[in-house]
Amino acid sequence: MALSFAHPELAVGALLALLPLAIHLFNRQRARPRPFGAIAFLMRSKRQTARALRLRKILLFCARTMLLLAVPLALARPHFVQPTESAQAKGPTATAIAIDTSLSMRAVDGGRTRFERAQALALDALREVPIGDPVAVIDCASDAGDAVTPGFDREASRRAIESMSPTHAFEDLSACLSRATQALAASPLPNKRVLLATDLAQAGFDLGAPTPTVQLPDGTVTKPALILLDAADGDAPLANAAIADLDIEPVPALGRATWRFSVTVQNNGEGALSDLGVRLRVDGEVVAKGFLDIPPRQKAVQIFTHRFDKSGGGAIQGSAEIDSDALAADDIHHFTLDIPREVRALVVNGSPHPNRFLDETFFVRAALDAPGSPVRTIPRELDALTPEDLSACDLVILANVRALSPAQVSALSSFVDRGGGLFISLGDQVDADLFNDRLGALLPRRLRLLKTAVHPKAQSPKRRAARLGSLDLSHPALSPFAAEDGESLMAAHFFSYFLLEAEGQPTGRTLASFDDGAPALIERKQGQGRVMLFTSSLDRAWSDLPIRAAFLPLMQRLMGSLSRTLEVTQSDSLRVGEVKTFPLPFAERLREVVAPDGERFSFDEPPSPAGVRFSKTNAPGVYEVSGLRQGELTRLRARDFAVNVDPVESDLRRIDVDELKAWFGDENVTRRTAAGTGGRGEDGWPLWSLLLALAFCCFVAECLLLRR
Repeated sequence: MALSFAHPELAVGALLALLPLAIHLFNRQRARPRPFGAIAFLMRSKRQTARALRLRKILLFCARTMLLLAVPLALARPHFVQPTESAQAKGPTATAIAIDTSLSMRAVDGGRTRFERAQALALDALREVPIGDPVAVIDCASDAGDAVTPGFDREASRRAIESMSPTHAFEDLSACLSRATQALAASPLPNKRVLLATDLAQAGFDLGAPTPTVQLPDGTVTKPALILLDAADGDAPLANAAIADLDIEPVPALGRATWRFSVTVQNNGEGALSDLGVRLRVDGEVVAKGFLDIPPRQKAVQIFTHRFDKSGGGAIQGSAEIDSDALAADDIHHFTLDIPREVRALVVNGSPHPNRFLDETFFVRAALDAPGSPVRTIPRELDALTPEDLSACDLVILANVRALSPAQVSALSSFVDRGGGLFISLGDQVDADLFNDRLGALLPRRLRLLKTAVHPKAQSPKRRAARLGSLDLSHPALSPFAAEDGESLMAAHFFSYFLLEAEGQPTGRTLASFDDGAPALIERKQGQGRVMLFTSSLDRAWSDLPIRAAFLPLMQRLMGSLSRTLEVTQSDSLRVGEVKTFPLPFAERLREVVAPDGERFSFDEPPSPAGVRFSKTNAPGVYEVSGLRQGELTRLRARDFAVNVDPVESDLRRIDVDELKAWFGDENVTRRTAAGTGGRGEDGWPLWSLLLALAFCCFVAECLLLRR
């Protein structure tokens, strides 16, 4: 056990303890005594008083000396260090000190973060390295750059350690050990060692990676000694809960601009969590609260439903939060959401009927105009369809339309190219040849012929009717139909439908197929917009789908997909360090991004064919985007994006040191705990605080001795 100082330069102040002695020696009088009979009697009467006064002066001298000695020693922060055998290498040794700066190091343990403990351990280790041994300091952050060459500038190494700070990202500690080993290869010294200051979180180690080795100048390959500076002091894992995921989706059935937030919370601790508070915050205001009970190492989901008061649409910022614990960074999950404005759908009726229940568009208009639907329909007759109508809507529904004029087709094609949505349903008014001739350039696939599985008025028509055989549940419009609504949709009966050409251009993505493999719903992108083709009808003439429970949500989600109001829930969930890509041509307008801490970044890199990339996502939070609008720099709120921490770092379980020894080599690995760091003595009490207490006692004693 050796005594070391965190600030050895301040220990020089202990020389002030010599000041009382110097003053005493300077003021010491050397007068020669002269006999004087008149006061001889008085001197004899005060001998006993002089003895007591001499004792008080001695005590006062000791109190002042100890006071001046204790204060500078306390400021130097002394502590005991227990070196290991590996730390005391024989002969000159090249040393690499690597520090874990991953998110888990932000965990607070005993009033200090584990990174602060690791930093103190690294500084202690640096002071123990002999002055003639080279040292390299490695930051385990993945973006910290290449490993440095070991050098002899101790002050530069100390500054490098003190300047480090924990990040919000995941770090591969196995790769960090490889970087530290590569740094040691630059030194010709045969003895090499790596000191890794870390909390030993198991998520950071990849024991399947190759063991780091060093090639010596003579060509032989060896493993360096590995000293683990344990910032967690071998303690059990801290209790930590984290938001593992946040799923956001619209709920039109509960009202327009109503969204469901599913917050998944992971209990990473060994004990059960009871009444864990969960909150939903929108634009800085808490709008919903809940509580969860989570067993150890399990997940639970808290669901909130919130209706936004934004009839005209707009971008909002928000977060899901849980009660704070040891690692606060993973207790919040940020999000941005662009509430779409009300979608206007132009419904072109190709087969109107006086009886509204037999009208071609009755059921689709009833589904889209239902309470809570994000779509409002605008009815139009085919002959009355004009380019001005298209400019006032977001999507167009062609329901059993025989054919359009060339001018209408041209206007409709331009409408889709600009980003509009087009939904085409078929029926008895459709002639395949004429339809292909007029609308062939817009169709995902050309029509072939009409297939009638069974006549609706035949005996037991539902037994011989066709049904849907498959759904593309990966499509955002159809993903909810994997549950109850999917059973209703798959049970629908289809009596007639059009077959499509198997080959030819253009082609599209099949979203639904009949049981004979023929496409039922197919989608294709054109320009900035999309086209969907439904090969049956939207009335009851060719199927009973319109009276199924799934029809209403199906039509609302299909129209929402065509108008891109569902895409906000499908945006990438960015993690810290991931790249955000803004697609062209919008990206050409971007100029600036403001990070959550207020730092501003410009788009310096030229756009690539994929768009503009932004890689400075170093912290969690909402990043605000600005760009040119009518020649002026404007905040583009709809393009703001959120970045969150990687939940893998939330698991604070420690790796088994024996497993690490087996991977690196049992004889090469030793561990040093954090006990004694930060100025603690052998009994666990901080030495500097004991010295300050001694200084205070000396000050009180001086005051008492000076009282008369």
